[in-house]
Amino acid sequence: MMCLLCNTVLNTLKKANANKHYLTHKEHKYFALEGESRKAALQKLKNEKHHQQASFSAFVNQNSAAVAVTYKIAHILGKRGKPFSDIEIIKECIVEAVSMLDPRNVDKYKQLPLSRRTVTDRQHELAQNVTEQLHTIIQNEDVYFSIALDESTDKTDSAQVLYFIRAITKDFQCYEELLALGTLTGRTRGADIFENFKEVCNKLQLNVSNLVSVCTDGAPSMRGKKEGFVALLKKENLNLKKLISFHCILHQQNLCAKSTILQDTLDRTIAIVNYIRVNRMRHREFRQMLSLDEETYSVDLPYYCKVRWLSTGQVLIKVLSLRRQILNFYKEQGKQCDLSDEVFLRNLAFLSDMMTKQNNLNICLQGETRSATKCHQSICTPLGTNVVSHDTVKVWYQKIKNEDYDIQEAERSGQSTDVDEARLRELVEEDQ
Repeated sequence: MMCLLCNTVLNTLKKANANKHYLTHKEHKYFALEGESRKAALQKLKNEKHHQQASFSAFVNQNSAAVAVTYKIAHILGKRGKPFSDIEIIKECIVEAVSMLDPRNVDKYKQLPLSRRTVTDRQHELAQNVTEQLHTIIQNEDVYFSIALDESTDKTDSAQVLYFIRAITKDFQCYEELLALGTLTGRTRGADIFENFKEVCNKLQLNVSNLVSVCTDGAPSMRGKKEGFVALLKKENLNLKKLISFHCILHQQNLCAKSTILQDTLDRTIAIVNYIRVNRMRHREFRQMLSLDEETYSVDLPYYCKVRWLSTGQVLIKVLSLRRQILNFYKEQGKQCDLSDEVFLRNLAFLSDMMTKQNNLNICLQGETRSATKCHQSICTPLGTNVVSHDTVKVWYQKIKNEDYDIQEAERSGQSTDVDEARLRELVEEDQ
């Protein structure tokens, strides 16, 4: 109960207390009013009070919405990996856009609490909230999980170990988050990584007996038969004898280009690319030639990097699309180019299609919340057929044998459909 005259709030709702407080306002001008005048004055006081409350509520709601905006923008910046200083540019863009679209409300957007310090605080709060939620989930006895870890050295020569976790609840809810970042102060042996892992588990109260699988790289410190991290993990915990361990899963698809037939084609293609890209003057001359053609004005021949082998398909596609310009450039340089060989060009088109398919398949296997069933579906339908990946080459051979040459988009090569069936048969037999 609140007095409309002095805004005093009565703690107890008793008639005696209300009457006692009422008598304290005997000298007030409204006290002597009677009849309709008294009712009108009472209604006026009520309306003023409601207006004050509505104004306060609107201010609170507006302030809450502004705070929510800062959290949303901070989350987007963190998700996109952008620096926090970009928030000042974002606010400037918002104000400029609103000043043109809705000038009457521009002052409201100018008051948004968007600064680098604010975004930093919001990021810490979001990270803390996610960490607390993750810890609450993984500490349950009925939650099973897998760990992916990688050891690397930063620019200060400090060894860091990243631990990623995928946890599955009894309701089949999947959670994937960065679990912890460990620092190795000394050596980076398997024993050192294992000790760091135990510290992380103890700190987070992680039930190691619910660990189902571990994914690492192929380093000896991880995969060593006796002193590797995985070996020590199985030796320390008897309940993990059936622990599933993986390493370098996607790299196995790189073997598709290690055939003696295809490797020769790939090596000769790389030699063509390197001849142009390694020498700066030749590269400038080649780009100048491309700039004279409207179709290739903004196109360039990319580097080939053996480590980043997923880009192999893109390099092969680019060589095929620029084969006419490359041939002309070689002629100007007085060099012979393998792209003038029709057999080599057919093999290059086939290798380009195959590598593009394999690279696209590997990209489909990556990403968040990729379950085994989704990966199996991607693997089993690389060509729209119900076959697993190691049968892909056989399916291609069968398609070609049936005069179906649409492996990828083979028509882009502009070549005839004459295929060396004997070489393809040799490739299939080698794959077996």
